[in-house]
Amino acid sequence: MKLVKQPFVFSVCCFFCISLIAQTKKELIKLHQEFNETVFTDFNKALKNATIAVSLSKKIKDKSLLLTSYSNLSEIFYLKKETDSAYMYNASAITLALDISDKEQLAKRYNLLGSIEKRRNNYSESLKNYERALKLAHQNSKSVVFNIKNNLARLYWATGDKINAKKSLQEALKQDYSIYKNEIADAYNILGVICLEKNKDSSLVYYNKAYYLANSSRNNYLKSTITSNLGYLYLYLNDYPKSLKYLKESEILSEEIHDKSSLHYINISLGIYYERKGDLKNAIKKYKKAIEEYGSYVDDYQKSKAYWTVSGVFYHSKKYKDAYLYLDAFLELNEKILNLEKKKEFERIRIQYEVEKKENKIALLEKENEVAKVRKKNILISFISTLILITVFILFYRNKMKKQKQLEKIHQFLAGQEKEKNRIALELHDGIGGELAGIKHILTAVNSNIENTDIKKVTENITLITNEVRLLSHTLSANYILKTPFTHLILELKNTFEISKNIEINIHIYPKNSINELTANKKHHLYRILQELIHNSCKHSKCKRIDLSFTNHIKYLSLIIEDDGIGFNVENKVDGIGLLNIKERVYKMNGFIKIESIIDKGTLILVKIPHA
Repeated sequence: MKLVKQPFVFSVCCFFCISLIAQTKKELIKLHQEFNETVFTDFNKALKNATIAVSLSKKIKDKSLLLTSYSNLSEIFYLKKETDSAYMYNASAITLALDISDKEQLAKRYNLLGSIEKRRNNYSESLKNYERALKLAHQNSKSVVFNIKNNLARLYWATGDKINAKKSLQEALKQDYSIYKNEIADAYNILGVICLEKNKDSSLVYYNKAYYLANSSRNNYLKSTITSNLGYLYLYLNDYPKSLKYLKESEILSEEIHDKSSLHYINISLGIYYERKGDLKNAIKKYKKAIEEYGSYVDDYQKSKAYWTVSGVFYHSKKYKDAYLYLDAFLELNEKILNLEKKKEFERIRIQYEVEKKENKIALLEKENEVAKVRKKNILISFISTLILITVFILFYRNKMKKQKQLEKIHQFLAGQEKEKNRIALELHDGIGGELAGIKHILTAVNSNIENTDIKKVTENITLITNEVRLLSHTLSANYILKTPFTHLILELKNTFEISKNIEINIHIYPKNSINELTANKKHHLYRILQELIHNSCKHSKCKRIDLSFTNHIKYLSLIIEDDGIGFNVENKVDGIGLLNIKERVYKMNGFIKIESIIDKGTLILVKIPHA
């Protein structure tokens, strides 16, 4: 009896397990379908769905279903800007796709890996993965090919190669992909971004095409991105009603899908909108919301732009302390980005080199009979490269010597300039000043005997001229500069230029009187720099107002001089002797100078001098 009962129980257990697995598979297929429906409409719901699917897939040990679950989880983490999690689950998906030889999924995973590496600024690895994905996808899925080409365009644009970016998009758009509306809308959106800087009309055409296509799909993520871009563009076309309409539409969509990255950009654009409308209170509210609530979901470049923008609106609201805090944050992050830009350029060159190396290797393998020819070619290239290197070294050395001579001339010029200023100051003070004092004394003596109103007026005028001569001699004299408190020197400069040039000069020092603790050398250089900068603004910018800001940080002192003049093109401007003198003085103090100017908007110059 026992022999009969055991097989029966075993059969029941097997039947139960098979039924449970079949039921779980049905549940998983349903979860995958729901994920595709919610991935672009509700990020949180899609994430919950994908997490449950991975857990169930592991239980039944179905590799195909687990691959789809891992793929879905990596996609949603990427959309939510959780890059490390996206990378981890995508790596698991790639391992499974290789194991079961699923080429279509493998193409999609390498495509996502390319996007992850691009987000991490590893452009060479990004390009490798996109090319790998293209080779796998050509025979399997046209929509995947389209998506990869869109991503390649983004990569080329990020490396500054707009020509190849446009080429990649135009090649994709030539194909017959009429059923792939999302991919086409995305391509037009990227073209709009590429054209935004130099051709806003073309940008508007592409954005409108993208908006029309996206409206007929259920991809709220893409729709929110395009409407946000349209709102931003209309801001700069001064069409504020349309701008607000698209920004509000984008905000609603982004909140529905919980896309916090898009909400950052939208709030920045809304801040710009309120600032343009003169509503600084609401502008600050939107900027702070973008930074404090959604700042962690965007990259450093976007954060630095946000810091700069909010610093400006705080400054115009006369909240100088907040303005300085955000300006400080912008400067620190901007230095980090500048270093990153250098790395980007290096990676771009590295990509080109690796692609060429790969092509040469393939050519060598395919054409073994041309080895000798290739060898000769390489020898010739090596010879030419060596020759170029030697030529570059010689030119570099000559240029270095030339610059050294120029620096020596500048040193001599500055020393001679200071010597001549001291001589003129002494001559003005002891010579002309003494003569005027003598004349005044004589006239006063004469007038004491004979009360004459004309003589009295002449005496008063001589007193004014004597004061101006004394002030001018103080301005020129290095000894006077070293002996006098720096705040007093700045006020003298303010009075001199306001009287002589009829310009309003505002001075802000934080903390108050902290700049009086400067060393003699820094005090002298900084005063001469300030003198030259104010003179340049008065002479060239046609400004009516100059703002001077001194902020004493823990590690450095920052000076910002801003005017409301006509501005100039910084890239095309050739440095004159005055600006060369300024830069030389800044570099002598191991400092940093940055000049930003906008035509018809004015000029801002930042000087940072380290304390150490």
